[in-house]
Amino acid sequence: MQMVAPGLGDHWFSRDYAPYGRHHDERVKYLLTEALPLLGFRLLGVLFWALGRPPRRAETGPR
Repeated sequence: MQMVAPGLGDHWFSRDYAPYGRHHDERVKYLLTEALPLLGFRLLGVLFWALGRPPRRAETGPR
């Protein structure tokens, strides 16, 4: 979680946690550039899981 929101739960984006060259007022932009791709990859994983469900079900039979 610290990669997506540095310092979340302590002092989000304080000088101790902010990536080099970033300021406190850029925290929302930074969060969006980190969290949106992560969310996209998770949704893609769910899509692949859902598309693979019928073949998995055919192999093992109905539950």
